[in-house]
Amino acid sequence: MSRIRRSILVDASLRNVFEYSSDPKNLPECWPSIQEVKNIDGQRSFDFVYKMVGVRLDGHSDIVEFERNSRFKIRTSRGIQRLLKYTFEMAGDMTEVTLDIEYTIPNQVLAGLCEPIVRRVNEREAALVLESLKDRLEYVEDAS
Repeated sequence: MSRIRRSILVDASLRNVFEYSSDPKNLPECWPSIQEVKNIDGQRSFDFVYKMVGVRLDGHSDIVEFERNSRFKIRTSRGIQRLLKYTFEMAGDMTEVTLDIEYTIPNQVLAGLCEPIVRRVNEREAALVLESLKDRLEYVEDAS
């Protein structure tokens, strides 16, 4: 199992950052490889379509921990085996968001690519997810 950890400061209220981040319907706006989110069951589960280095994967995720304005965890049981842990903390008047990802690369992807390439792509994507979140929320806060 591989692990990635990234953090970012967002110039937006903790409540707004948490609410936006914890809503599965917002995932395609910030996560480039997530093509679609469907069958959302509140704060419990959802299905998604993910494209990893050109390979389409259908997945299912369960929200296994949820503490409002503090943290949540999402476990994916189909497609890509992974655990996403988001944590949120105040940092002065900003919000620090930390994303921890533990994942196992599916064999069908490894058949055509070596693991270091997939890992590098995933590391870049984790950073892009947080940058996209920051851009989206700072723009929304500024527009309010």
